[in-house]
Amino acid sequence: MEINVKKNISFREKELISGLIADNYFVEIDGRVVGFSESRKERALVYYVLEKYSDLNMDECDEANEDDFIDKQVSNGNFDQIISKIPSNEYMILMKDIDAKIEFKKRKMDEENNIAVVIKVFLDKLIEKIPDKAEMATILENFKDFDMDKFGELKDVVKLLGGDK
Repeated sequence: MEINVKKNISFREKELISGLIADNYFVEIDGRVVGFSESRKERALVYYVLEKYSDLNMDECDEANEDDFIDKQVSNGNFDQIISKIPSNEYMILMKDIDAKIEFKKRKMDEENNIAVVIKVFLDKLIEKIPDKAEMATILENFKDFDMDKFGELKDVVKLLGGDK
């Protein structure tokens, strides 16, 4: 079976599929990356090369039999036939873009998981919960009507905050 192959695709398409392929490299659970998968990345690469560079009927490739379809295209040599007809610089640009996107996301993950960043995020969330001056004045005003002698240690806290009678 002769497969018609596009020699190149638009930069926009390369940008799109390189991002989708790179995303498949990361294994996520509940929005957190928990691992990496070369096989998932390779599977996505095969799928998008078949879809974007060839005239294969991708309608056969529904979600239920997607893995079988992709495996069949690799095992019968169709994928290699397509790759061999794509100019090396075209394929190289796609591969470099995929690798760059993976490295960028890994660096971003490292930055997000840096202990200083984790502490900063925690402190920022804590600061959001602390009442501002007006809210604190309202809280202290409400405490003035209480008999603070009944509250023991809380009395000392209120004194520190400037709410002593």
